[in-house]
Amino acid sequence: MTPKIKQIETTDDLLLILFFDNGEVRSLDFKKEKLSGSLAPLADKEFFKKAYLSEYGMVEFPNDIQLDPEGLYEDSVAGDLRNSKLIAALKTLI
Repeated sequence: MTPKIKQIETTDDLLLILFFDNGEVRSLDFKKEKLSGSLAPLADKEFFKKAYLSEYGMVEFPNDIQLDPEGLYEDSVAGDLRNSKLIAALKTLI
């Protein structure tokens, strides 16, 4: 059974950070996704920031774009990629 999403965060570089009720934090990088058709608006940073968690536990956007929690869980990677990007950026400064 897929854990329930309890919170989401978005970033300016199209990362969706998912916080699950089992304590897991997972990330999905939408820059790497092929966003076409009804998902094409997600490539726009301002639109992407309008993501919210619905009362039914789905990640939703304006214009009736809904993302299934099970698919998000399966397509995401474990951890908060914001931290790994920060570490990589800091290493380039050293």
